[in-house]
Amino acid sequence: MLNKMAVVSYCLVGVLLLTALVSGQGDLLASEPQLELLNGKVKIVTDVFRPLVDSMTKNPFLCTACENFVQFLRNAADNQQLLAELVTLILPVCDWLPSAMHEECLGAVRKMPTLLKMYTYVYLDPKTDCALLCAASRMANAPNLVPLTVNDLVQMMNKKPAKQ
Repeated sequence: MLNKMAVVSYCLVGVLLLTALVSGQGDLLASEPQLELLNGKVKIVTDVFRPLVDSMTKNPFLCTACENFVQFLRNAADNQQLLAELVTLILPVCDWLPSAMHEECLGAVRKMPTLLKMYTYVYLDPKTDCALLCAASRMANAPNLVPLTVNDLVQMMNKKPAKQ
């Protein structure tokens, strides 16, 4: 089973790189020496990616795109024809394995549609998976949003009403 956080991390890095290229900042990333693999992990300089992430999280269209993409994946798991094609595409891989593993591979591939459907409904939820991205964009675009602290509220309550 794939580690969900690893998949999300790679997707995020891919989206960040694509966003940088589309926004004309590809030269900045290409010249950045810290974008190298270190022991299988990507070392990311926060001062390069933080502005990109901040701008992405405040984009309401990206929130909608994220929710639509996750919903698309859920819908794909319900598509019997697509799942059958997936099995058809993966079955020949079992022929490359030694004969001792061939039957086990065939059984695993045939279980894939059921497992894929089950894991899709367990792990993919548009509202949950896109919550961080959507919360930031909704906060950034909320009308008349004024962050208040407890001290601000106390001061407002202590003020005298304006004379009319």
